[in-house]
Amino acid sequence: MTADARSGKAGDDPHLLDPEYDKHGGFPNFQTADPGPGFGRFLTAMRRAQDLAVSADPDSETWEQAADRAEELVKLLDPFEAAEGVGPANRVPSLPGSGSLLMPPYRVVKFDPDGVELSVQFSRFAVGGNYAVHGGVLPLLFDSVFGMVIHAAGRPISRTAFLHVDYRKVTPIDTPLTARGWVREAEGRKAFVNAELRDTEENLLAEAQADRQLRRLSTPRAAAVAGVLFALLFGTVLVLVRTTLPEHAAYGTQWADSGRDRLKIAAVLMPFAGITFLWFIGVVRDGFGRLEDKFFASVFLGSGLLFLAMTFSATAVGVALSSSHAFTQDAAAHAEVVAFGQMLMLTLTKTYALRMAAVFMISLATIWLKTGLMPRWLVGVTYVVAVGLLLSSDISMWLTLAFPIWVLVVSVLLLNRAGVIDLDHDE
Repeated sequence: MTADARSGKAGDDPHLLDPEYDKHGGFPNFQTADPGPGFGRFLTAMRRAQDLAVSADPDSETWEQAADRAEELVKLLDPFEAAEGVGPANRVPSLPGSGSLLMPPYRVVKFDPDGVELSVQFSRFAVGGNYAVHGGVLPLLFDSVFGMVIHAAGRPISRTAFLHVDYRKVTPIDTPLTARGWVREAEGRKAFVNAELRDTEENLLAEAQADRQLRRLSTPRAAAVAGVLFALLFGTVLVLVRTTLPEHAAYGTQWADSGRDRLKIAAVLMPFAGITFLWFIGVVRDGFGRLEDKFFASVFLGSGLLFLAMTFSATAVGVALSSSHAFTQDAAAHAEVVAFGQMLMLTLTKTYALRMAAVFMISLATIWLKTGLMPRWLVGVTYVVAVGLLLSSDISMWLTLAFPIWVLVVSVLLLNRAGVIDLDHDE
């Protein structure tokens, strides 16, 4: 747990961490409700009805009577159905589960910046088998704890991006239990939360960890830094190569002779651009975590490596041609070799490398679309640019610059999410 979480910073203005705090992360702005004592009696009866619905074994006639009364209850309440956040469910903290039948019947014992504690006792409705609590019920409890922890610690309102539960012992029913949660680590907009469930003898029954918003701080920041470096280095290499070999340059040795120095600089920078691109691929893929789609991740990785291999090859051909004049005595033969090399460079970059870059973008955009890890507008822009590169890569050599520019945009967004820069408001 970080010092920030323990130092009682819940009193700080949450707008400092999230300028869109008032939007509540897309959740309704719940206010405490006072529906009267009848609502509490109703919930108590409904919880008991839930238990009996999974445990009672009456005769057929009794089931018919129960169904008639249940239908009468539905008919009574149906005209009063309201929007989310309007009805009293989940808005009465004094009632078990804050007045929501979806939640386990917990009661809040502690609600402080350094942690939250709940008392809870499961009943027959939560049984999965052998009179033990169903394993799927505990993540629901833990996710509720995580939300309370974030609120108590004064953190920006956020959704759970990742939740992992370790089951240590069988969780019994009809037994008083204690659930505790706390912020394990916090930096910028990100919070990493832990929780545990124990019995009256402090035996650990289950524990959970969750990452609110992004999975890790290191992944977006490392990916962003690597992406920025790649965009700058590779963009420089492209400019050096393109100014050495202009658009529609005549075939011959003049470009190889006049641009020898620029090609040498490009050859020195390209390996470092390749290293940063490999790092960018690695950390972006690591950021997928359990959300990774093996098919699209394989296409993403393969197209990225092919793009890098084609680019390396094209740069190597250019440097080799510019340096070969010192070893050739037949000028005519050398001119033919340079002409062949010129065509090879253009084919490697415009026809193959650029299209592999487009496939790289499409596969990554598809992963973002399926997982929601990046904004929808970026997914749309990525598809449009990628399709454009696929269809029009032979039009101009300068179109290759679209790829490092795209990587730079993605990296800036990742830096913003990592809290390194702030694009949302002016300080």
